[in-house]
Amino acid sequence: MGALIAVAVCAVTAGARGFTAIGKWARDAGAGAVKQLGLVRGSVDESTLRRLFARLDADRLDALVGTWAATRAALVAGRQVIAVDGKTVRGACGGDASAPHLVAASAHGSGAVFGQVAVGEKSNEIPAARDLLEALELDGAVVRMDALHTQHATAALVTEADADYVLAVKANQKPSYVRLKAVPWAQLPAVARTDRRHGRRTTRTVKAIDVPAWTTSPGPRKSPSCGAP
Repeated sequence: MGALIAVAVCAVTAGARGFTAIGKWARDAGAGAVKQLGLVRGSVDESTLRRLFARLDADRLDALVGTWAATRAALVAGRQVIAVDGKTVRGACGGDASAPHLVAASAHGSGAVFGQVAVGEKSNEIPAARDLLEALELDGAVVRMDALHTQHATAALVTEADADYVLAVKANQKPSYVRLKAVPWAQLPAVARTDRRHGRRTTRTVKAIDVPAWTTSPGPRKSPSCGAP
């Protein structure tokens, strides 16, 4: 089974978009290449692949691959930085059904996905993100999330797992947003970095201060600071 999954992964990475195409890729790759992936026979037919993936526990496989990716992700200053974000899957809708919306946790920098959870049709990203965080090994990590997830329960979940968080504060948290806007940011030193990617130049500026006494957010556990981009 492992060899067939490895062949399928390589074929899809190379552009195969169906069971027939995966089998064709295996034949074209040659006996030597697929043997290195553990497939001794040298080829695989469509019916075998269909039976395999019909029996496969997709959620279990996803969890195993995510765990494997997490053990090989690069560290930032000795810590794992995990970005949590939601995306709608392109090209996955059919008929009257809408495309699935997933919340994924990925490695900052490489983008390797550690895990993902589907958002329910009558729900939103917030509970899905909490389910995802509960399934991850967060000890010592830093979790980055956008303003939608700037929620007390989400922050508490992260700190209770012995991790830290970086959350954006926007108008969805109006009291904190107004008070943070009143901080004299112009008087504070800044660290800036400019990236040139995808034909554009982006400059990011960060300023940090000690966490104000008025904040009621859980933690932070190790790094008592907040900042403005």
